[in-house]
Amino acid sequence: MEFFMIEFEPDSSSSLSSPGAEENSSIRIKVLGIGGAGCNILSRLRCSLLNEIKFIALNTDRKSLAECKIKKRVQLGENISGGWGTGGDPEIGRQIALEEKTRLKKILEDADLLLLISGLGKGTGTGVSPVIAQLAKEMGKLVLAFSVLPFHFEGNERLSRAKKGLQDLEKVVDALMVVSNNDLLKEKDVSLKEGLKEIDGVLEDTIKAIGGLFFRSPLIGMGLDFADVKAFLKKRGYMQVAVGKGKGKEAATNAVKEAISSPTQYKISFEKVKGLIFNIRGGKN
Repeated sequence: MEFFMIEFEPDSSSSLSSPGAEENSSIRIKVLGIGGAGCNILSRLRCSLLNEIKFIALNTDRKSLAECKIKKRVQLGENISGGWGTGGDPEIGRQIALEEKTRLKKILEDADLLLLISGLGKGTGTGVSPVIAQLAKEMGKLVLAFSVLPFHFEGNERLSRAKKGLQDLEKVVDALMVVSNNDLLKEKDVSLKEGLKEIDGVLEDTIKAIGGLFFRSPLIGMGLDFADVKAFLKKRGYMQVAVGKGKGKEAATNAVKEAISSPTQYKISFEKVKGLIFNIRGGKN
């Protein structure tokens, strides 16, 4: 299955939104940062990139949640953990999510597409994310997950929990995008801060790509709508988003090379790819 769109580059690069874009689209999208890592990633994003998308931070650790820069913040598990988090135990995270089902459904009910962001290996992200994904699927939502795997030096126990959490998510989400922190270590002369920015960049590209499908009108396209995207992503397993830019005579070639060379991508063999959405943006020339 393939879709393509061609569109003009907007005059302003600071935002994907345009006047009246929200009113012109009936698609409701929410991005949920779950747990400490998920909330931290949301805090670092330039969320103004997409005014049409709602960002929500959820955590069991009251102190960590208070430091999150997202306006909409939800404290989970007060009755179980008292606001102190899960102690790194995914089972406690799962119990908290199950106890909070009513509140979580309220958060999910007015969304058509959900993007769940979490770091795997500790308690809240690993335990809560699969429960939210399952609830969303039961409510008929399209669910994508953006998951970050731990560094190898964080220990085998955390890595084992992360792999279990990944398996749990894979069973319920429509599409799963994975970034491994270990890939950051393969890049020489790259600081940890720069590496984390690269992960943030991958997520920003993903959000912009999703938003571009629904909140911009293509110059040339194939009538891509939410039903098409839902059919495209539904139960397709792992996904990968890649963005490249180029200028001059070799613009197209350079853009493609950049798109496929990101070290943070959880590599997917093109021989196994079942579908592709291909979007081209260019200037007036």
